[in-house]
Amino acid sequence: MYEESIRMPLVIFFYGLDQANPDNRPTPAAWELYDLENDPGERKNLYGNPAYKGIIATMKAQLKKTREELGETNAKYPAIQRVIDAHWSN
Repeated sequence: MYEESIRMPLVIFFYGLDQANPDNRPTPAAWELYDLENDPGERKNLYGNPAYKGIIATMKAQLKKTREELGETNAKYPAIQRVIDAHWSN
């Protein structure tokens, strides 16, 4: 299978929680991947495309490392950590 490359990738994870207003109905947790060079308006989510699985794995590893470096373990927000744990491998 051919694997795509992206020069300016952006990966986003939406928790699906509203910590500021917990009475709001949450949206589903979701991952998104965009090619900012070719899609600066972030209109085409590439996350579900298997051709980008290598980029996604690399970016998730970078995100995990950065969160650890910043001390973002979400100990103060266990609900967020549960969502991350449940959806990290999606």
